[in-house]
Amino acid sequence: MRRRGLHGLLALWLGAGCNGAAPAGPPRSPGEPAASAPRRTFTLGDRAIEEVVRAVSAARQLSPTRPVAVERLDKARFVERLLGNRDEEPSSEGSLSSEAAFLLGFNFLPQPGQRGGLSTVDEVLKEQVVGFYSRTADKVFIPDVALASEDDLLEQRAVLAHEVQHALQAQHFPDMPEAKSSDEAIAQLALVEGDAMVAMGAWLGAEAGAPVGRTLRRIVEVTRRIPLASVTRGEASTKLDKALDLTKKRLEFPYRDGMLLVTDVYRAGGFPLVDRMYTRLPRSTEQVLHPEKYLAGEPPRPFADPRPPPGYALSAADTLGELDTRILLERCVAAEVAERAAAGWAGDRFGVFAGPDRRLATAWISAWDTEKDAEELEATLGQSAACWHENALGVERGDYTIGANIAVRRQGKLVAFVRGLPEGVGAALASHLFTLAGPEPKPTPLTDRPIPPRVRLPEPTPGRLEGDVYRNGWLDVVGRVPQGMLGHVGGGVELVVERPDALVRGGMSVSTRITSDAENEKTFGEVQASFVRDVAELSMRVEALGGGPVTTALGAGVERAWRVAGTSMELRLVLVPICAGTGSIVFVQAYGDPYARSVLDGWMDSFRWTNGRNLTACDFLDPK
Repeated sequence: MRRRGLHGLLALWLGAGCNGAAPAGPPRSPGEPAASAPRRTFTLGDRAIEEVVRAVSAARQLSPTRPVAVERLDKARFVERLLGNRDEEPSSEGSLSSEAAFLLGFNFLPQPGQRGGLSTVDEVLKEQVVGFYSRTADKVFIPDVALASEDDLLEQRAVLAHEVQHALQAQHFPDMPEAKSSDEAIAQLALVEGDAMVAMGAWLGAEAGAPVGRTLRRIVEVTRRIPLASVTRGEASTKLDKALDLTKKRLEFPYRDGMLLVTDVYRAGGFPLVDRMYTRLPRSTEQVLHPEKYLAGEPPRPFADPRPPPGYALSAADTLGELDTRILLERCVAAEVAERAAAGWAGDRFGVFAGPDRRLATAWISAWDTEKDAEELEATLGQSAACWHENALGVERGDYTIGANIAVRRQGKLVAFVRGLPEGVGAALASHLFTLAGPEPKPTPLTDRPIPPRVRLPEPTPGRLEGDVYRNGWLDVVGRVPQGMLGHVGGGVELVVERPDALVRGGMSVSTRITSDAENEKTFGEVQASFVRDVAELSMRVEALGGGPVTTALGAGVERAWRVAGTSMELRLVLVPICAGTGSIVFVQAYGDPYARSVLDGWMDSFRWTNGRNLTACDFLDPK
């Protein structure tokens, strides 16, 4: 239900039916400044924390096996705790770490003169992380800070919901095995973080009274307001914005793409199938990016590590994966071309070697689903020669450098890439790379359940008036404006009928909130609170008249009514569930006498289903 439109309609009715005015208050002297209200702050208290834990458990359908511990720390201690257990690769001045070799070997580093202001991973974490779960301590940590607004409080509660799910994961699922590559590690993290994003989204949806199915179909929209460790707050000068493009996209991937993976698996088999994912972890970022490949159990093709050419030593060996392949190609070709070229990934292995005079060389062998996919990568790499410029690590003494020359070769579904070697040596190494490929593995499906197509949901559309007949194709209803009354549509309410000269007004709207007893009470409570506030401004008060089940022309509903004390003015609200209770049609009546009430009852009774309750709206309210 569009609350703002309903609130405005209530105020409009009150203004038409009552002539009182709110007290103006004592006058101010000319030039005297208005007294400023004390600034209100918000904090997350113990009771609110307990409620979030309970609600996340219910929304994600994982009951705690032991209490979830949550500790609040001041900002300084929070950051210290966050970074205190991070392992950093030791290195001495002038040495080459495997991470530095990788970044330089694939040209993920800008040239030394273009690196000013780049953020480190630690700087990004200090700025972005607003809550975390420590598996070692088995505890959720959040910063104990005063929040400036209700939106900030919602953000912290949502982040707490995310971290509570990590605690529930630790209680229900075994520790992750050590990944065989960085690509596999990111894929495993995508399950863990994606599941926590889904739990947070389910919690946010439950807060708004939305069913889990709809929430997870609209998960990106539902979670868009909540920044997490991987998501920039959109500020122009954030540390995340100044990080390497590779760093940003690797940080974002487990949250965004992991969330989409878990929602698709949920749509195929619900939370029981999501729970089974912890017994069959994603093996690659390809499986995360293509959930159907994950469910089909398509593992990456194995490769042996590339061997260094004579005079060179191995500095780094790892798997690039579909994600890093896409990021690599995006530096050289349009994003859509890079995504398409990387989409057929089926496995890879690379080596970065250090040779004479600290010159580096890169060797990369990759497998593809089809020869066409391999040809596409070959062509894309062949078009990218201008991207492989001379580069240096940037240390003061004995710098490591790499050349711009590349070689690309293809054999069937395999593509070899070599960078930084003389032409003859590079060609020989490229030929050797094809011998490193293992056999194509056989898939082992997790389930035979398909993922339902992610078709576009039919967004709400307004109805229209044709004379005195109201039609709404999205709701599949038709109704009539009572004789002698005016009708109009829009303004946040589907339909309003009224007489300007009398207190007889009706409104019809749609609530996207589920129609459980608890959620109905929330709706009634919000309407009552709005009514009470507006009446209080007129120095009057509201009496509750009660309510209960009611029969309407559109089916069984539930009603509640209120009266302005000392007057004949009444307000009545009727909820008629639709789409298996995932939403409702809402009728609001305001009247000043029994005859006006009878006119509005007749207006409600004029509504009919046009297609026997086969509502287009159900594909939005209760999507599959």
